[in-house]
Amino acid sequence: MNFSVAVEQLEHGEVRAALELLDRVREEAQQLEDLELRTLILHRVDFEVARAYLAIPTPLPEELAQAEACLQRFLDAENDPNRRALALAMEATLHARLQAVPPTSPPAPSPPPPPVPRASVGAPIPVQTKATLDLVTPTSPVAAAPNGRGLVIGGGVALGAAVASVIVMIVGATLAQRAEDDYRAGPTRERRNEASRLGRTANRTLVGAAAASGALLIAGSSLLAIGFARRKRASASKRPAL
Repeated sequence: MNFSVAVEQLEHGEVRAALELLDRVREEAQQLEDLELRTLILHRVDFEVARAYLAIPTPLPEELAQAEACLQRFLDAENDPNRRALALAMEATLHARLQAVPPTSPPAPSPPPPPVPRASVGAPIPVQTKATLDLVTPTSPVAAAPNGRGLVIGGGVALGAAVASVIVMIVGATLAQRAEDDYRAGPTRERRNEASRLGRTANRTLVGAAAASGALLIAGSSLLAIGFARRKRASASKRPAL
């Protein structure tokens, strides 16, 4: 089944290939006549798609928005408390990463050029020497050194997202242990199979959150270091020379 293959690809880090296959599974499921089966497949696809986007170290803003929509649909239809806890932890990580995306603003329009004065007809054209050119040529202002404020904010948000990923890891580890206990104490084969599936999902989420937290921790630390260095240089440049 394509869904199982996509999950295996996601476990091995082939995120883009898994997303393409999950899109194909979604298209095939939408053609099913069995409403219950179609709803079940789409429900599971939503969860795996959100998990796949969260496994990408630097996803695009539209990919994060799609992951948020998938998680919202999953939470609206899911009643199992263990799966809901896992999805809510993933949602917290998603919101932290959405806050780390810088807002895009249109560039400011350039000011119109100054009007060129017209010389009167017959007026003598003055000879411009170097001294007069120095007087009439406007000097370009010295660009202020960047203070690194945006980098410091971005680094702080990235570290917050890393902390949220650690929370997802803790929740995933807790659910994995609970699933193992349920599997050992399962009275029926169906309960054991359900516990096994939940345990695999928790373990996959645990691995993805670990990878994301590491990448976000490195990115956040780097942004903070660069931002503080720029702020230090900007403060030094503002001091009056003795």
